[in-house]
Amino acid sequence: MADNNENIAEEPVKAEEIKEEPVAAAEAEQKAAETIAVSAAATAAAADAANKAKEEKKAAEAAEKAAQKAKAKAEKDAKKAAAKAEKRRIKLEKQQAIIDACPPEYKAMSTAKYFWFGVLCYLPLLGFFITILVSLIPRNRNLKHFARAILINYIIIAVLFAVLILVSYFAVGEGPRDLILDGMETILSSFGI
Repeated sequence: MADNNENIAEEPVKAEEIKEEPVAAAEAEQKAAETIAVSAAATAAAADAANKAKEEKKAAEAAEKAAQKAKAKAEKDAKKAAAKAEKRRIKLEKQQAIIDACPPEYKAMSTAKYFWFGVLCYLPLLGFFITILVSLIPRNRNLKHFARAILINYIIIAVLFAVLILVSYFAVGEGPRDLILDGMETILSSFGI
């Protein structure tokens, strides 16, 4: 029976342990919850860091792709420009070869053509119509621009002449004005106009 007494005596101690266990269990649960919360926060932070790293990696890849595209485009444009320059150089060499193959008389004639064109353009009516035709029709841009410059010259001269006539008409008195008009009638009547 002594053994039974010992068992009985030990039972109240176990009851106290049971009372302390819920408190300890609650504290353990609270610590476990805190640990879980800390680990969840750490996991979330790690996930955010991983997402940021992925986004940064994607942004870096996109920037690298854009740089590669820009480099490829620049190389393509440079090749195009070089090909265009080479084509133009070849064309100019062919034209120069044709010019060099011509006898010297023809080379001098081309400058004479521009000279006679200039002379014809200053004949009163014939030159005016030739200038209009040459400023519109030919494929040679130099000739076309030259004719347009002469047309502009005609317009400037006409405007200055009109201003001169108006100023002289109002600046000169009645007596000299009548003499000038009579002289013009005499000149026109001599031509039958």
